[in-house]
Amino acid sequence: MKSIVLFSDGTNSWDDLAGYAPANGDPNSYGATITRSAAGNLGATSSSFTGLCTNINAETCINARIADLCTKIKAKGIQIFTVDYGTSNATTTTTYTNCATKPEWAFFPGDKKSLEDAFTTIANTLLSVQVIK
Repeated sequence: MKSIVLFSDGTNSWDDLAGYAPANGDPNSYGATITRSAAGNLGATSSSFTGLCTNINAETCINARIADLCTKIKAKGIQIFTVDYGTSNATTTTTYTNCATKPEWAFFPGDKKSLEDAFTTIANTLLSVQVIK
């Protein structure tokens, strides 16, 4: 059985630093606003979201893409654990809970101890799994 641990640091968004052009979100792993959708980085190839991803709809766009990817990953028989550190956003919590193969495999630690506990639980769940290349 293949497994993935999807780790995030909170609400699904991107930032806009003052003085940075364009003012529609700084380049990051999602790309610049003008290329996000066109390049298929986020949204354009997702059945869950179409159209241009902007700062205004970033959370919706990212959550839709994550949901789409998780559905495709699980359809391949790969199990998913999610760890979203420090989020207090209900929509993001729902996205990562639904992404996990089982609801109890979604973790939302708010401090170092809870984060360590989450990874210990994941490790213990995977103890009987043989790692292959």
